[in-house]
Amino acid sequence: MTSGRKIAANRENAKKSRGPKSARGKRWSARNSLRHGLAIPIGSLPEVRNKIEQLALSIANANGFSSITELARQAAEAELDLIRIRKHQAAVFSRYQNQPITKASIDELNKSLVRLERYQRRALSRRNGAL
Repeated sequence: MTSGRKIAANRENAKKSRGPKSARGKRWSARNSLRHGLAIPIGSLPEVRNKIEQLALSIANANGFSSITELARQAAEAELDLIRIRKHQAAVFSRYQNQPITKASIDELNKSLVRLERYQRRALSRRNGAL
């Protein structure tokens, strides 16, 4: 359990950080979610809702339920999110496929994959928790 002193210190530190202050920093920060679209919940995309429902029904049937449960829906969303992330990873690999292997290209590839790993870990955790 977190102590009262630690909670108070965290609150004081949080008051100091309010995001970007300059107009340039705000513009830069606003573009973060547009970089690859993985921050957008997959359930909010209309073209994917039908796939989510189909997969959720398959998961529910496999567990012996005749109707879709909320956990089956969460697992389906997370699984489709994983597929979306893996497609982005494949696109990253294909972008570097025909380039000569240099330290700079390996560093760029690694940097791109590390950015995607955060989303992949989160989706795996959501899927495993729902299952």
